[in-house]
Amino acid sequence: MREDSSELSRQVERNLCLTRAKARGHGRHIEWAAAIRFHPPGNKSIRIQAGQPLNAKDWRCPDTGAIMGRLPQGDLGDIRVLLYTVANGTWWTTNPVGGQGCAIVNPGSSWGATGNEPKLSKRCNFNIKLGDDAPAGTTNYYLNHTLYEFGHKLGFGHEHDRSDAACAGGGTANGSVGQATDAAGNTVNSQPAIFMTPFDKASVMIYVIAACGTTGNYDFTGFSAYNRLALRILYPETNRVAELIGTRVIKTGQPLTMGNLWKYLGAMVDSGSNSVAKGLSWTIDGSQRATTPDLSINVNQGTRSLVYAYQDFRGRSYSFQSQVEVLSPAKFRQRMASQSVIIGAATN
Repeated sequence: MREDSSELSRQVERNLCLTRAKARGHGRHIEWAAAIRFHPPGNKSIRIQAGQPLNAKDWRCPDTGAIMGRLPQGDLGDIRVLLYTVANGTWWTTNPVGGQGCAIVNPGSSWGATGNEPKLSKRCNFNIKLGDDAPAGTTNYYLNHTLYEFGHKLGFGHEHDRSDAACAGGGTANGSVGQATDAAGNTVNSQPAIFMTPFDKASVMIYVIAACGTTGNYDFTGFSAYNRLALRILYPETNRVAELIGTRVIKTGQPLTMGNLWKYLGAMVDSGSNSVAKGLSWTIDGSQRATTPDLSINVNQGTRSLVYAYQDFRGRSYSFQSQVEVLSPAKFRQRMASQSVIIGAATN
């Protein structure tokens, strides 16, 4: 999964709206995977750009006329969706007018622009277009296609364009910089892109490629495990807790072994300057014992304080504070026996 940390992807957290019942149902898959909540259009209370005052000039959409007798109002801060119907067919196939950087190269197709697709500027009339994409003879719209277009809007690039793509070749190098157009029509660079997870043939962000055996954006499989992990990392909860795996009750002579949960789940944590987690620190009783994703050390008997902390690739801080218990062999056996009794009672 590749993330393009452009201005767009920094500004869309929680500022989303959907207008079709089916699309709203599909959007639940995004809410389940990340700290993103969909709100109805016009909710001004959530119009915050990464903690900065709203800049109307940056968000206002150009006026292209009336829909069903109502003029579009710009709906500042929302990601809006144009859904294909016969009634709005003219809108669907017409380039927006007014404003800068609003040329659409595929005016009759579905799209959701990202920072590395400069011709699909976020300042176009609608941020996403979703077509009537369903298996022939049905109205069961492809789940993956909705997730794919929203994935672009959330900052994800094409999986098959990765430089390390295992099929279909690679077109976008790790660390590449995309371009977009600002409100004044100036070309601006996005931040360098990174790979959050390994190449993923099961991703919704890959095309249907027969030679690769992928069904990608035209299927009903939903987010892959790596898709969900990438969303979880990119859009965390407000209370950011450092995620780890391991056992915090051990016996003397047994090493304390713990690790970064993102790495365990497959995230690119050991990739140098492009790691999704940086500045890792394991501290026992106030003394830093490791700065690596994994920890394996000997700890003296007793109850010890544990602090685990790191930053993600966007500079957000995560921390976890707890205790480690190092017990004598006899006390360890006693603790394990008592836990077995509790577990057995709970399952009966």
